[in-house]
Amino acid sequence: MLEPGAEAHTDFKKIKSPVLSITVIGFPSNMVNYFKTLPEPRRKVMDEFLTRVRGIKEKEMERFRKELPSARVVVLTNADHHCFIERESEVVREMRESLSR
Repeated sequence: MLEPGAEAHTDFKKIKSPVLSITVIGFPSNMVNYFKTLPEPRRKVMDEFLTRVRGIKEKEMERFRKELPSARVVVLTNADHHCFIERESEVVREMRESLSR
């Protein structure tokens, strides 16, 4: 179990199969718009949280690309973990392209 604030560290170098990574950076616009309506200091706390989460995701994506340069990395911005539903056509297109290789 991870301690609060600790990052998981997958050893990407051990992966031998072809990889498609669909990564989400940012948050859905409706969520961001909601956060903008929050009163201070809540808005400031949420801004700091979102900035930290984005930094962690970008750092992990950079390490992934470095350790697994053969992987295909697709970045979807302003989506959430339901991106395969909300952005179905993009996800399906990327999956088909990766499977055709």
